[in-house]
Amino acid sequence: MKKHIIFLSVITIFLALLLYGLSPLNSKINLVKTDTNKQSQATQQPDSSQNDNEAKAVDDLISAINNPVSLNDKTSIEAARKAYDDLTDEQKAFIEKLPDLEKAELDFSKLEQDTNATYFNIGDIVDFKGGKVYVSPTASKSSATRPASKCTITLVSKTSEHIYHLVSLDSKEVYGWVNAEDVEK
Repeated sequence: MKKHIIFLSVITIFLALLLYGLSPLNSKINLVKTDTNKQSQATQQPDSSQNDNEAKAVDDLISAINNPVSLNDKTSIEAARKAYDDLTDEQKAFIEKLPDLEKAELDFSKLEQDTNATYFNIGDIVDFKGGKVYVSPTASKSSATRPASKCTITLVSKTSEHIYHLVSLDSKEVYGWVNAEDVEK
């Protein structure tokens, strides 16, 4: 299932790049002119409106990255970075959201390090610090807010936004998915 989601994400990004006139295979615009006697190749320089269009497409990719980032945003961040890197220096001058991309990359890197450093296993007894509880590892809205509680980890979804599924061992009614930062040993 994860492979299908990743595949669909890559296809969606690829189509978005094509829709905005960016070719992920070759970002340079080459015109090949064929003469009856000879072939010559001429490179067309993108005009200002095309620079603006390509920059807007990259800015749109950057805007599509969640804020705050989650572990699910890796593909979006990488696609936005690749699209930016494929621009010419002239086109890069039109980018308005580069600081957002750099922040997303930094936040993702920190999140990935934090997740790896505090990764717990199924069956571990942990302390839930209190906070939002979700019905699924990818839910966008919380289903409840619960107080601090001693819990057991029943499921782990390391690549999701809400990594741990917890069940209270006391009477605090924690039952659901929570964020990694809300759990400690």
